[in-house]
Amino acid sequence: MIAKPNYSAASVERFFYFLVSLALLCFVLSQMINGTWQIHTGELFPWRHFRRLPLLPAYTVAVRWALLVFSTFLILIPSSRRLGLWLASACMLLGLTQQFSNHASLIFLVLFYLSITSAKQKHYSYQMIRYQLMIVYFFSALNKFDHGFYRGETLASLGKSMPSSLLPLAWQQFFLSEPLVVPISWLVIALELALPVLLLKYPKPAVVMVLFFHVGMSLVMPGIWSFTLIMFAMSVLFLLPDSGLKSFFRLEQPARSPGA
Repeated sequence: MIAKPNYSAASVERFFYFLVSLALLCFVLSQMINGTWQIHTGELFPWRHFRRLPLLPAYTVAVRWALLVFSTFLILIPSSRRLGLWLASACMLLGLTQQFSNHASLIFLVLFYLSITSAKQKHYSYQMIRYQLMIVYFFSALNKFDHGFYRGETLASLGKSMPSSLLPLAWQQFFLSEPLVVPISWLVIALELALPVLLLKYPKPAVVMVLFFHVGMSLVMPGIWSFTLIMFAMSVLFLLPDSGLKSFFRLEQPARSPGA
């Protein structure tokens, strides 16, 4: 007999939306710290947006940040959640026309999936987000393998060129140098391939693994905390009762019990 989870779907959803909001706040903060304003004004790069789209005035960056922060509070309130999701989606899409980022693209996709369905159809959004997580991990592992990440040179170079790492220097030198750098590189690829399967079969320990995996990367590269939070949020959806292996490849709304 399969043990029932000791948490409710409602609590999982609340935690999920909290993480999404936190990822948005972290994204805004990282852009403010990492020179996005200087990029937008051309102080760091002469051109950094799609050429066929208009270059907006620099003040629109501050307006977009303010709207994103405001949207996080709307998302946390169920009655205004959809409005917040639409607002955040629009802000992220506008930002992508001005400065492209893989992390921002992923956050936009999650927000977009959530915003296009009503509360009664949220299962479809959750399922699309779970599919998206699988896609991210699979192609990330494929790209790493194709570019020789397993040789360890990338992590070794990263260890030498990341003065902003949150890891103590002794730890950084130990984990990101010979002889550990090669097995750790293989471990990263193996985890990216294994985590989607583990999330389907053993969601609770797998979600913890996702958290530790991405926190570890963020300690080395502090600029990707928003990516860590959105990936953790996506993995949390695998804790919902309808996310098991049998129902993963079905998009239909799960049947409700008579008393639900």
